[in-house]
Amino acid sequence: MRYTLEEIAEGLNGLEYGKEPAEDIVKYCEDNNITIVYWYSDDCTEFRGAFYDELGSYEGGTFISNKGRKLEAEWEKDPTCPQTFATDIPHATFDVAEDDELYCIGIVFESIPGEKWWREVDDEYQQYLELKEKFE
Repeated sequence: MRYTLEEIAEGLNGLEYGKEPAEDIVKYCEDNNITIVYWYSDDCTEFRGAFYDELGSYEGGTFISNKGRKLEAEWEKDPTCPQTFATDIPHATFDVAEDDELYCIGIVFESIPGEKWWREVDDEYQQYLELKEKFE
């Protein structure tokens, strides 16, 4: 059976902050070239499914793919939700909750075969990384 992005997002809706998505959903996404993206904490964005990684997103940031696509991790830009994503990639959304309050709005989208993502490093983020390294 083939699921739509909306059906996958519905299965993820209500994911609890600090928890991983259900293994069967992640496996389905991995097998069907679909990527799940959500804020895991205030400084970390998780990618699961077709692409699997944890990328820094302290106070937001831009992620770019080797296929020329872009995803913005937005920090406190939406008054109804502290952590969201903006992209022109067709996607479905799901809610992540912390203690029954909306923590983040995650997204699910179809990946391009071989697509990889990384954090675009700007001057502000580079300074953050250098400070973090000093205190670890």
